[in-house]
Amino acid sequence: MIRNGLMAIFGATALVLGAVNPAAAQIETGYGTITPTVTITSNYIFRGISQSNKSPAVQGNLEYTYGVGQFTPYLGAFASSVRFPGADSSGREPYYRQRMELDLFGGVRYEPIDKLILDAGFISYVYPGQNAERAHTATTVPLVGSPQWNEWYGKLSYDFGPVIVLGSVYHAPSFQAASGSGTYLEGGLDIPVPFDFTVSGRLGRQNVQRNANFGFPDYTTWNVSLGRELLGFVMTGGYSDTNVKRNARLGADITNTQVNLGGDQYSMASGQFFFSVSRKF
Repeated sequence: MIRNGLMAIFGATALVLGAVNPAAAQIETGYGTITPTVTITSNYIFRGISQSNKSPAVQGNLEYTYGVGQFTPYLGAFASSVRFPGADSSGREPYYRQRMELDLFGGVRYEPIDKLILDAGFISYVYPGQNAERAHTATTVPLVGSPQWNEWYGKLSYDFGPVIVLGSVYHAPSFQAASGSGTYLEGGLDIPVPFDFTVSGRLGRQNVQRNANFGFPDYTTWNVSLGRELLGFVMTGGYSDTNVKRNARLGADITNTQVNLGGDQYSMASGQFFFSVSRKF
């Protein structure tokens, strides 16, 4: 019953958990720069939770930027195939029937001093053809709202030379599945190592107002990865995990039904490996 985040076309960084920037062509025009990226990943993981039921996913990212001095406004879109587990043990009634996620985003990056980048923006997570009425169809599962939601974010990064330090905060006034407000905090490091590899690590925390509707408890997630560009491809492999416990108590949802974490949800949040390949057009 969750889509614990879905990252979209404008941020191939998210496609590989922010580990490295994927290879991307840059199409220069008199009105800005267009950057398209295509990625194939063995497992679409967002904030520690698989969005593809631990199966492969195909993703596309397109971003438009226009530099104005130290400011770089941008608009983008991200699309990915997705797959969610069923609403019951038979898997015959899926919570979300859609097979595609479409994310639309925009913001501005600002470099006040060399190597320091500030970024603020907005992202809308959309599942075409999906709405609250169609989100749950099994008679034993109450309607809990649309999986679609919007989020504001702020990010910063500083390149110290031997290491890049990153931090970000995302806030949704109305998170998915009628789960109230939600906030995600993340910090991380990117470390260049010999032979042009980059070792990356991320530590994040997701907090949600109504956990029973969301389908997960508040949780901590982390991942480590190793990436490298080779012959125009960016290849990244790593491991992601959370502290979500099996059968965790989630409290009561908006229908006052007591909810525990289901086996399908636990599987989506348990430790998992991923490997992705990105390629410029």
